[in-house]
Amino acid sequence: PGDHQLLASQLASIDTPAREDSTLRLLCLDGTVLPSKLSLSPMGHGTTHQRLLLQFSLISSGPATGVRFNEQFNYHLLINRLEDVVFELHRANRLSFLNPSWENLLDYSIEESLGKSLIDFIHPEDKPLAIARLDSIARGKRLRCNEQIRLIKRNGEPCWVNIRARSSAMAENEGASVLGTLTDITEARQVEASLRSNRHSLSSFINNVPCMIY
Repeated sequence: PGDHQLLASQLASIDTPAREDSTLRLLCLDGTVLPSKLSLSPMGHGTTHQRLLLQFSLISSGPATGVRFNEQFNYHLLINRLEDVVFELHRANRLSFLNPSWENLLDYSIEESLGKSLIDFIHPEDKPLAIARLDSIARGKRLRCNEQIRLIKRNGEPCWVNIRARSSAMAENEGASVLGTLTDITEARQVEASLRSNRHSLSSFINNVPCMIY
């Protein structure tokens, strides 16, 4: 959607000579975006309704050095060793990628989790917030989110995570996949709750002492 205007201008100026190829983004069914070069060539002459030949050439995501990215650095090894969960969501918030930290966090295997909605693993009380944030990102209405929510482990226990997510789109209002991380903050939340409880107990004790404390 972000390149519709550019495509329209190219189609309108088909008769202009010496035009350079344009870079456009193709939107796949699963929401991913493929950058490509567009070449336009007229087919036939002297007709009222001119036909055009459109050629799309995918642009390699590798660097200009000629060495592919995975030959310079094993990014799969890096992602697999991260303590944070790395995920990708496609249509309907369905999980399309997970790194091994997902299994360590929730005890669900990657194989049984892929294809399911991330919402299915979220605490019922936190689902409305998660749905609102992730859907707005997928629709291009929001660029990113940073929220604290609860996930439910296989044994039924909740765990607090900090979810950071953003769109893979390159333009505003462009639907795309959602990329993000999940950071386990359960221990930090438990410490925070303990401190809050201690402060409350101390405050109650001081308020009930029959003397002035200064």
